[in-house]
Amino acid sequence: MFKKIFFYFLLIMFLFNCEKDDICLEGTPGTPRLIIRFFDHNEIINPKSLSNVAIKATSRDEDYTVFSGDSLVIPLELISNSTIYTFTHLNDSGNQEKVDTLKFNYMREDYYINRACGFLSNLIFTTPAVEIMNKESQFSHFNILKDTIKNENQAHLAIYH
Repeated sequence: MFKKIFFYFLLIMFLFNCEKDDICLEGTPGTPRLIIRFFDHNEIINPKSLSNVAIKATSRDEDYTVFSGDSLVIPLELISNSTIYTFTHLNDSGNQEKVDTLKFNYMREDYYINRACGFLSNLIFTTPAVEIMNKESQFSHFNILKDTIKNENQAHLAIYH
């Protein structure tokens, strides 16, 4: 009987000793990802979808993500000030046609949220914001829509192809 009472006493003490910053709430924002919109290089106001493109960050040992669409959300590395992505254009049979390599350059502003959640990083594009690493690329140019990546509410970058 004494063991049960002692156990319940310890459980109640544990529950009431939690501070509000001991738990990172589900709605707490994390570091935002880069949102890219793709546009037609001839008709710059018309979105133009990419189709059947395998995307991969060169710094990660992950599989390619096959993408089709005119809007893309990708994470940027927080341990460095640049992230390199390859965009492998595939033909209808799934074979590699062309590879474009883009380097995204930025600096980080880290903000402390609390003990449970840690830090949040806002990313600010540096010059040049995007480097097209190929001499012959399907991407012609880019336009910065938001110079600071603070949230995922709007596109940050327009790429024309």
